[in-house]
Amino acid sequence: HPLFHTMTTTCSSRPKPWPRRPHLPQFPPLLHCVLLLSATILSNTAAINLDIHIPLPTGGCVMEEALRANLLLRDASPARSSSSSSSSSSPADGNSTRPLPTIEQPSDGIDLFVQHTPHVTLFLSDFDLENENATISTGSDGNNGDDGNTHPPPLNQTKLQQFLGTISSLNFTHITSKMDCSLSYATTTTTTTPTPSSPPKYYTLSGPYAMLPIQNSLCLQTLSSRVYRALQPFLRRPVLVPSWVASLPEPERSRAIYRCREYGSPNVGEGFVPHVSVGYDPPLEGAEENIGDWRAEVMDEWNEGHAAIQGECVDRVGAIAVGKTGEGG
Repeated sequence: HPLFHTMTTTCSSRPKPWPRRPHLPQFPPLLHCVLLLSATILSNTAAINLDIHIPLPTGGCVMEEALRANLLLRDASPARSSSSSSSSSSPADGNSTRPLPTIEQPSDGIDLFVQHTPHVTLFLSDFDLENENATISTGSDGNNGDDGNTHPPPLNQTKLQQFLGTISSLNFTHITSKMDCSLSYATTTTTTTPTPSSPPKYYTLSGPYAMLPIQNSLCLQTLSSRVYRALQPFLRRPVLVPSWVASLPEPERSRAIYRCREYGSPNVGEGFVPHVSVGYDPPLEGAEENIGDWRAEVMDEWNEGHAAIQGECVDRVGAIAVGKTGEGG
């Protein structure tokens, strides 16, 4: 998991209690953070799709609201309830060994309590950090390795240290000390006047993703721009355009493709929209119809509680980190 340094936060009231994230160790401040990553993240993995991001400050309101949304989504997930009910059922015929049909769970989900780190992405792309002449390694049996998996080429330690050194040289501390680097959730409501019975909306659902938009600022935009411009020499080219870009209307689609091919990601520059991913629920295999509408109901419940504390739910950028990312963000 990415490393981070906690800053002082404010959040005095809560709609209701929820389980807290397990305690995580404290690490050195901002500039030293990325220097430790070669030993903790990159030395034991060949994945080069990396996310340079802001981890949400531990114990802060922004973090806890992300955890609450993630918990509500995971508890209400049809995949989880389907799996649970299937495993507890038994065949009507006691002599039958034929398993009952089940709905397969999503291939990738978001678990902000154990597996994943709540964060705001600054730059996500594929980086050319592998040894150029290395080949895919296999196990002693000549197949896919002793653990049954194929092992891609190892990372080039010289490139890796240059990559991390470039990030650490960007002087993030200077930026965060001179600018208003607040973190708070942004409303997506633009057309209707909020009322007590219809509060502003602080979430968005896009395909399988559930996201909490973060209020953009000059600080966040500057951090993202500094990162993606500095890391251009490390990009793997040609850059692959994400499949979701094809669903954008014109001219947004053409602009996103240009940013992707030119800078390595469609989500930089004018395409930078800071957010926290709290849910990833792709269509369920075996389901007769798309049952994704349940998420809006869940997020409306979250939204009602968050709207009551939105004004005081403000934290600050406390670290920049590097980590791996999966399909769910």
